[in-house]
Amino acid sequence: MSQLVLGRKQLTREDRLKILEKYKDVPPADRRQLVGTRHIDFTELKRWDIPDKIIVSVAASGVFINKDQNPNQPVTPGEMVRAYEECIDIGAVGVHVHARDPETGRGVADAKVYHQIIDPLKAKYGDNIVVDGGTMAGRTFEEMMTPIVEGLFEIAIVNPSTGILGNWLRHMHPKTTQAQARFFQECGVKPQIDVHDGSSIELAKRFLIDPGLIEKPTYWHVLPGLPGTYYIPNEIAMVEAIMWFVRRIREIDREAVIMVSDTSRSCIYMPVLATLLGLHIRVGMEDTIWRYPHKDELIESNKEIVESCITIARHLGREPATADEYRRIVGIKK
Repeated sequence: MSQLVLGRKQLTREDRLKILEKYKDVPPADRRQLVGTRHIDFTELKRWDIPDKIIVSVAASGVFINKDQNPNQPVTPGEMVRAYEECIDIGAVGVHVHARDPETGRGVADAKVYHQIIDPLKAKYGDNIVVDGGTMAGRTFEEMMTPIVEGLFEIAIVNPSTGILGNWLRHMHPKTTQAQARFFQECGVKPQIDVHDGSSIELAKRFLIDPGLIEKPTYWHVLPGLPGTYYIPNEIAMVEAIMWFVRRIREIDREAVIMVSDTSRSCIYMPVLATLLGLHIRVGMEDTIWRYPHKDELIESNKEIVESCITIARHLGREPATADEYRRIVGIKK
C-alpha cells in the first residue's frame, strides 16, 4: 500500500476527485424516514431529575486549620462573623459553626464563644439563615450538648465514625452517637450524619437508621478525602468516591438528602461534582486550604469559594435555596 499523502496543500481538487473514483461503488448512508416528521425529535427527550434548588452552606472555619497553614484562615469570633456575613449576603443560607478556644485554636463547647459568633448573625439575618454545627467538643456529654441546650443549632452533626483522622485517633461510642440523635430530635434539632468513609455509612445504618432513631428524610454530609479517611489522590478517585457514597446512601434511604463538602485537595472540584449530581453543598475554609486541586494557591476568603460555587450552580440551572426551602428539603418544616 502506497504511503498516504497528508496536507491539503499537497493535493489539488483534481487529485482528490481521482482518489474519489476508487470509492464509487460504496453505498450511501440510508436516510429513510422511519417514524414521525422530524429527523431527530428533541422534544421527546425527558427532563433529568435534578432539583432546581441547591442548599449552599458555608463552613467559614473548622478546628483543623490555623494561620500557619493559611494566614487567611478566620479563627476569632469577629473574623468568623465577617466571613459568614460576606457569604450570606451573596446567597449562602446554611451556617456551619465551630467554636475555637482563643488561646489554643482547638474546638471547644464554650457557650460564650458560640454566642459571640451566632448572636450577631441571628440579630442581622433572623430566620433567613439555618445554623448547624457539631457537638464533639467537651469532656462530658452534657458539655458536648452546650450549643443544643443554648438553642443555637437547627441542625447538628452525628458522627458515627471511629478511626484515625489526620494524626489523631477519634472514637465515638455507638451509645454516644445514639444519645446525640435522640437528644437532638427531642430538642427539635435535625440530625445530620457525617460520612468520612464506608464504615461511617454502615455504622449509621446499624446504630441509627435500622433501630429507627432518626426520622426521615435522613440527612447526610459526605466529606471524604481528609487524611485518615477515604483516600482520594486524584480526580478519578474523587468521582468514584462520590458515586460510591451516593449509591450506598440511596440504598439505605432513597429519599435521603445528601450534602457534599470541599475537602483537602479536591476543594472546589468536589462541590461542583455534587452540583452536577443534584446534591447539595457545604463550602468554605473548614477542611481545605487550597483553591484548586492542581495548584498551590491558598484560599483567600470564604466568599471567593461560595461565590464561585453559586455562579457555577446558576450556570447549571440551579438556584440557591432560601432558609425556608432548606428547612423543607431536610424535613424541618412542612
